[in-house]
Amino acid sequence: MNKPFSVFKCDVCGSYFNVSDGMLEWLQRPTDESRDDPSAECLESIHICCRRKPCNMVFDQRAIAEGLHEQWDHLDSFIGSDNIDEIITLPVNRIIPKEKQEEFLEILRRLMIPYYEEARQYFSRAENDGLIEGLRGFKAGHYVWKPDKLIEIIEEYSTAE
Repeated sequence: MNKPFSVFKCDVCGSYFNVSDGMLEWLQRPTDESRDDPSAECLESIHICCRRKPCNMVFDQRAIAEGLHEQWDHLDSFIGSDNIDEIITLPVNRIIPKEKQEEFLEILRRLMIPYYEEARQYFSRAENDGLIEGLRGFKAGHYVWKPDKLIEIIEEYSTAE
């Protein structure tokens, strides 16, 4: 099992990399309101990327082709309690459409919940085995991922590889 927040999976190429080598990137679409208020740009996509070739050009090219604004920062700038303000203020500075909210929440889980990033590679297998429902906590109408439950998933499925 990896130390939490130390290894991530690239959303572009699927390779694993150390946190110090990664980037959090997001694409924003200008809106009519953003001419007067730059914070009115609309979040188009957000992802964790290794920034190796060919990954380092995929979103640059999309941004150019679609007239989007690309922004990024080093992944380790968003991890840990010292950096929590960086990720939670992202929605303050841009509009997140309803259809992009789950994508943003998934990024938050990956950056804020210990063991989530490692355990998520096993979610489909655990769900097929009926293990997910028993491990996720249900609270106030939504599932809550607890680190000890994520460790159970990792321990159950990492040894089966």
